[in-house]
Amino acid sequence: MLLLLFSVNLPSILCSCFLQSPWTNIRPVLQINSCPTVDSCESACLGNTQCSAYAFVNSKCALLGADSGKRQTCTSPNPTCFVRTSACDATTSTTSTTSITSTTTS
Repeated sequence: MLLLLFSVNLPSILCSCFLQSPWTNIRPVLQINSCPTVDSCESACLGNTQCSAYAFVNSKCALLGADSGKRQTCTSPNPTCFVRTSACDATTSTTSTTSITSTTTS
């Protein structure tokens, strides 16, 4: 008889709760960090309760505050940001451990 027992960490699969949007209005910059990926930038925004959007360009992550409603003059062509939606507040990232048992008899 062969008994196999595996313990595997299975991270919850989360869909992004941010929407890509034209960055046309002034938003305060809360923080600028170096981030290797857009996912790490998104995680940084999720971890900051004041972050309502983020921008990611060339491994730089800008955490942005609330939309002021005032139009901005921007020299960059087609600036975009990722705006936090209410789904972000309902989403949590968890990791669960699942045990898998397999028994084989000969």
